Amino acid sequence: MVERRHSPRYPAAWPVRLWLTEQRFLFGRAVDVSLHGMCLVWSSLAPADTVDLGETYRVEVKPDPRTNVRCVAVIRHRRGEAIGVETLQELPVDRLSGHASSTSA
Repeated sequence: MVERRHSPRYPAAWPVRLWLTEQRFLFGRAVDVSLHGMCLVWSSLAPADTVDLGETYRVEVKPDPRTNVRCVAVIRHRRGEAIGVETLQELPVDRLSGHASSTSA
């Protein structure tokens, strides 16, 4: 299998909201992150089949208590309660990897 990722992934435990509409969102956790991607695992109360592959959604990520990162993400993979997304903005992986990213999120 060929690795398609452009950046390394790092383990995470970041709370995430994926907005389906202006009033409705899924709540879960990012279990790993890279500069432009995350694997998200949803609460069993929020079925992942409510998102569509290839569609774009607003996402809010809270990598630490003082930071709230908002970005846009495209659904790339879906398996059970896990969803793989590609973000259009860089994520703050420097908090996990110990290295500063080239641009801030």
